[in-house]
Amino acid sequence: TVEIDALKAKLRDQRERVVRVEGELQESVTRESTLQIEVQQALRRAEELGLLNDRLEDLLAQREAELCRLREALEEQRDLAHGDNGSEEKLQRLQSEFSAMSGERDSLKRDLSVQAIEHERLKQAVDTA
Repeated sequence: TVEIDALKAKLRDQRERVVRVEGELQESVTRESTLQIEVQQALRRAEELGLLNDRLEDLLAQREAELCRLREALEEQRDLAHGDNGSEEKLQRLQSEFSAMSGERDSLKRDLSVQAIEHERLKQAVDTA
C-alpha cells in the first residue's frame, strides 16, 4: 500500500502539473493571438503611413513646381518693373505669394520628415515583433 500511496501522490502531482502546463499553454496562445493582432495593426498603420508619405511627396513636388513657376514669374516682373507702378504692385504680390508658397513648402517638408520617421519606427516595430 505504500507503493500505491506513492503512486497516487505521484499521479496527483502529475495531474496538477498537467493543469498548470495547460494554463500556461492557454496564456501563451492568448499572448500569441494578441501579438498577431498588434503586428497586423502595425502593418496596416505602416501601409497607411506609406500612402500618406507618398501623398506628401506628391504635394511637395507640386509646391516645388509652383515655386519654380513663381520664381520665373518674379524674375520676369523684376525685369519689367523698372519704372512701371502696376508692375511694382504685381511684383509685390508675386513676392508675397512666393513667400507664402515657400512657407507651405517648408511645412510640407517637415510633415514629410515626421511621417518618414514614424514610418521607419513602425517598420522597425513590425520587424522586431
